[in-house]
Amino acid sequence: VEGVSGAEGGELELVIRKKPPGVLLPSAHAVEREYRVMKALDGTGVPVPKALGLCEDASVIG
Repeated sequence: VEGVSGAEGGELELVIRKKPPGVLLPSAHAVEREYRVMKALDGTGVPVPKALGLCEDASVIG
């Protein structure tokens, strides 16, 4: 959990999910799939965290 300043001066607590380093099985740690599932469930009544964005560029956060 990381605290960051929000656009309106408040502070937000965010969780950043990323793949672990090294060789992975094709279906392991599919953060892209997790993001799409959470976005699909948003607003359905199923309790999921709000997914704010997905970065598929490994050079940004590893």
